[in-house]
Amino acid sequence: MKIKSSVLVLTATLYVFHLCYGDKRIDESPLQIITVDEQPWYEAEDKAVAREIASPRNSRAERLSIAEIIIPPGVEVVPHHHIMEEIYYIVDGEGMMMVEDVTALVRKGQSVIIAPHQWHNIRNHTDQELRLIVTCAPAWAPEHLIFDREARPK
Repeated sequence: MKIKSSVLVLTATLYVFHLCYGDKRIDESPLQIITVDEQPWYEAEDKAVAREIASPRNSRAERLSIAEIIIPPGVEVVPHHHIMEEIYYIVDGEGMMMVEDVTALVRKGQSVIIAPHQWHNIRNHTDQELRLIVTCAPAWAPEHLIFDREARPK
């Protein structure tokens, strides 16, 4: 009975570890591979959806994050700023990008560089999905998002 209990506890512990850390591994192999299709999608209140390709939350990455973002037709990301430098790479579709009240059309194959604390957002004005790869340094974290244009972290 003691062996069955130990196996059950070990199985439960590994399951909880997997739920919390996804593809993070205890081993110290220098090669870490993240299977993007296994990463969960998250939907923001503005209806944009994202999944992490690699970040401190699903890998050994410490200072950088990269995510895939889909902005459905007609959706506008809420304007915001944050401590991170950010790069948007447009994978498919087009949208209206705003940085510090300057707006421009961005299309597949273009990148937008966003400095820390620049007020920005993107809007999908089309009837097709807008797909982006977004990188952040330091790594993106929800507590870094600031929706008040004048506010700065203390």
